Amino acid sequence: MQRHMFDRIEATASHYLTYLLAVIIVNLFVVKSSDAAEKAQTISEHTKVKNNIIIVSGNRFEQEYKQLPTHIDVIDQETIELSGASNLLQLLQQVAGVQVSNLSGKTIVSLRGVAFEQAANNVLVLLDGRRLNNTDIAAPDLETIIIERIKRIEIVQGSATSLYGDQAVAGVINVITKSPNNQSAKFTVAAGSYHNRLASVDVNFSGDNGWKGAFSGYEKRTDNYREHNEQKQKQVAMQLGYIGQSSNWNLEIIDFKEHLQTPGALLEEDLISPRLSRDEFANDFVNTDRVSYQFNSSHQLSESWQFGLDINHSDSNIESINSFIGFATDTVNSTERSQLGVYPRIKKVWVLEEQRSDARTVEWIAGMDIDHNDYDFSLLSRGNQQKALSIYSYLSIPFLQSMNLNLAGRYSKVKDELTDAFSYAQGVNLDNKAHAFDIGLNYEVSNQLQAYARWSKNFRFAKVDEQAYTSPNIIGLNPQRGYSTELGISYLENGHQFKASIYQLKLKDEIFFDPNATEPVGAFFPGANVNGQSSSRNGLIVSYEFNPLQFISLGLNYHYVDAILVVDSKKYQLPGVAKQTANGWVNWAVVDDLDWRVEVNYRGGRYQDGDAVNALPQVNSYALVNSSLSWNLDSWRLSLRLDNIFNKSYIDYAQFNGFYPAAGRHGVAKISYQF
Repeated sequence: MQRHMFDRIEATASHYLTYLLAVIIVNLFVVKSSDAAEKAQTISEHTKVKNNIIIVSGNRFEQEYKQLPTHIDVIDQETIELSGASNLLQLLQQVAGVQVSNLSGKTIVSLRGVAFEQAANNVLVLLDGRRLNNTDIAAPDLETIIIERIKRIEIVQGSATSLYGDQAVAGVINVITKSPNNQSAKFTVAAGSYHNRLASVDVNFSGDNGWKGAFSGYEKRTDNYREHNEQKQKQVAMQLGYIGQSSNWNLEIIDFKEHLQTPGALLEEDLISPRLSRDEFANDFVNTDRVSYQFNSSHQLSESWQFGLDINHSDSNIESINSFIGFATDTVNSTERSQLGVYPRIKKVWVLEEQRSDARTVEWIAGMDIDHNDYDFSLLSRGNQQKALSIYSYLSIPFLQSMNLNLAGRYSKVKDELTDAFSYAQGVNLDNKAHAFDIGLNYEVSNQLQAYARWSKNFRFAKVDEQAYTSPNIIGLNPQRGYSTELGISYLENGHQFKASIYQLKLKDEIFFDPNATEPVGAFFPGANVNGQSSSRNGLIVSYEFNPLQFISLGLNYHYVDAILVVDSKKYQLPGVAKQTANGWVNWAVVDDLDWRVEVNYRGGRYQDGDAVNALPQVNSYALVNSSLSWNLDSWRLSLRLDNIFNKSYIDYAQFNGFYPAAGRHGVAKISYQF
């Protein structure tokens, strides 16, 4: 009966999608009335005039920052250029509340006190709105994102499940790339420590009739810090788009290839030589071949109705050898992923008291997320075909002239057809459903001071490897469910910007790997994936930026989180989460077009990932100092960046007494020419 209901819902969604696609085709060829276009432009300009900061991630349409009841950080293009960064880790580690680790060439990002082994499942990462999270527990591949192409990065902290669905439990990171702009070309080369070499090219073109396009190519090679850690990347991207009076769309194709040697973990006695790789991992590698397609469009259907559609598809083929400490293998594993997402949505805007210069708007958004994912893993004959359907709605209502009420809700249903050589040799069908909602209040105390409060319910579904590796007699894991509460303020005046928020994130039936659980039949190691009892995270985030002098700007931020995991009715510190992190930076405009930046990053001690009962030694805290120099000269831009200036030895990640040492002092020089 449940399966029949799901098929009916899916069929209804298909009819609805067909109608929406028909609307797109009509709008691509039908010219709207000038009155409607002028009205749409008035609404858009009203939004932009009131606040220069426009956030896309907040509600999947452009939205004023002041109207969103949540903590949002934006890394703009100027900050990216001044940082001299060559990867996302260097940018994200400066954001309050964000904890970042690098596992020998792969970056993992955590928000709101989520353990690193669960970060890929509870933090949603988007590239221009396209999901980078996988259907298995593999972390989003942030190394595919080229720094030179980034326009800005938006970090929406806190539960965003109502609008973004599965995996947006602790927040959303949306990386937005540059759109083709006029006729331009940019060439970049870089060289640095550990035989780091990089070359990229970006070419943009646009026509008088609204057509635009772009081509970019990128190649990077590095040996990385550890032995047996050579990394080679190549990426080619092509864009074609159109900007009309009432409609615009963009099509992008990205072809990415990577070869990465994986050095594996070290035991404590190995740390005397942190750059080495143990003999067990001499043959280990990961080769990735991925092609992604993305179509985005927005259409002004009338003076107050807007329609948006995203269609994303990616095919990945990964070959790898994965050994363990004390267990070497030369078996080549193959992983194939195919992910298709279709996301139509509509938006209605009512302008209240249009004659007033401070007129406010009521906004309503409704949409549907349709996902179809295929997964195959050769080693365990593990496969999964997953179909997911979600509907959601969002409403923003102004009242009392200085307040905004935000309401959002989502209903999701997922069906997995799972096979596994040991657990489900004959196959099994798993059906799950869940819902989420948000209630938020934003209060504009004055032009300088804003305050907000928000309460949310969130969820996430178990991923394919989690469902396939459970204790005997457990057929499928329940959806993880949780609640989030947040209070915050922001103050902006005369070059001073202060933001503070307190939050609580409680999870029930949290999905995680328990090393003490009974392992599945035929398992290679003890433990299994389980629905835990409960966990909670109580946190404080504070950030402050100011300009004491015209040529100097400073920033400070601090994050405290008390993350508790309940196991057998006993409370333990959540592994992998530092209670305290802090960051600071100073930017000095030495002379015109020459900037010097210094960054300080602190991360407190934490228990090793997977250590649910806090039985293993803690990983020590550390503080790092980084610096960059940026110089503009006409069409040339030169940047020099040095990380870990004082050559601090520290552990970036640890799990079950397997340690991953981080890089010592290293630097990179980058030069770009644009014409």
